[in-house]
Amino acid sequence: MRSEDGQAPAASPPQSDAQHSHNNDTRSRWWYLLAVCVAVLAIITLTSWTLHTSVTTSPNDTTLHPAPMQDATIPAPMEVSEHQRAELPRATTFDTITTAAAGTPSAKPTGTVIHPDRDTIGYATPGGGPNTVIPPGQFSSPTWLPVIDTQPEWVRVLLPTRPNNSSAWLYQPDPHLHEAHSPYRITVDRARFTMQLTRDQHPAGRWRIGVGKPSSPTPSGWTFILADVRETHPRFSRLILPLGTHSNVYTHYSDGPGTVGIHTWPNAHVYAASTSDGCIRIPPDALNQLATQIPIGTPVLIK
Repeated sequence: MRSEDGQAPAASPPQSDAQHSHNNDTRSRWWYLLAVCVAVLAIITLTSWTLHTSVTTSPNDTTLHPAPMQDATIPAPMEVSEHQRAELPRATTFDTITTAAAGTPSAKPTGTVIHPDRDTIGYATPGGGPNTVIPPGQFSSPTWLPVIDTQPEWVRVLLPTRPNNSSAWLYQPDPHLHEAHSPYRITVDRARFTMQLTRDQHPAGRWRIGVGKPSSPTPSGWTFILADVRETHPRFSRLILPLGTHSNVYTHYSDGPGTVGIHTWPNAHVYAASTSDGCIRIPPDALNQLATQIPIGTPVLIK
């Protein structure tokens, strides 16, 4: 086609490949910037919502409150001053604790035993008030107390004090508490005049024994081997194993506080009889086995 002056109109110059590429790059950059803006806006919105839901509803309080720790309900041990510590009774066979957490018939030893390597505070309840100071030793033996109950980070142990079957709670994370396990149990049957030793619930020994006479009976209940006392000049037994329990008749006996013990006797006629003042009399071979195998703190059930 020609123009009015008879000349062909000029054709539009074709776009080069470089110009096409430039246009495409421009569109890509705009889409990229748009996507970045949307993402930033989403992040700002989400952050604002999180902060809003983290603050308290009080208009004057803008402090963030993190979620409580899972162990927030575990009671911490009460702080005890030196003056309070000095006023507390000690957990020994010579003492009486009036505020001890009384044991219950269902509170049976678990097999775990606890040893404090220094004077340690015992508590009436987890996180409650202190009721005793437990020394690291009893007589010439280290203190090992059987565990009869547990709560998170707390253990309840039998005490060797009066009244019988007293207990206290110990804060288990204390680095001065050491834990072990006794696989042994001693069961004394007063009516049948027998003592049975088990290890991991399997029989390890059985003997005929002597117990307290009717006027001074051997006390019943759960107790434990408190110590290993070697007599330099024995009158009736070279070895005595004091228990963490006391006579209900004698508040004082000989030079002691009426502590019940396990020991032998020079005459065999006392076995299968109720003739003692409350102690448990066992044959020499039984005493030898207990002395060589049974760790301090081993639970004893007297029934």
